[in-house]
Amino acid sequence: MGWPPRRRSRIRWRVCAPKVTEKLVPVFTSEELSALQKACQGRSFIQRRDAAIVAVLTATGIRAGELAGIRYNPGDPGRSDLDLVQRESARAR
Repeated sequence: MGWPPRRRSRIRWRVCAPKVTEKLVPVFTSEELSALQKACQGRSFIQRRDAAIVAVLTATGIRAGELAGIRYNPGDPGRSDLDLVQRESARAR
């Protein structure tokens, strides 16, 4: 037993291409980045931390969620890099 022979159908389906709207991702201007860097200048821990965050974001272009996932293990002095930890629920990029 097998599948019955295929018959040509006289029905024609009209399939339209989906309408895709382009979503632009907002980016900072160079003036805005300069203002952010200026606001982070200082010697306190928070100002230095914020300056490091702004520097990493501008240098690499990673998302804020990816930056939040960076972990540093100071217990291993042989390593001088950072480990990127991906959560199970996060999609791979």
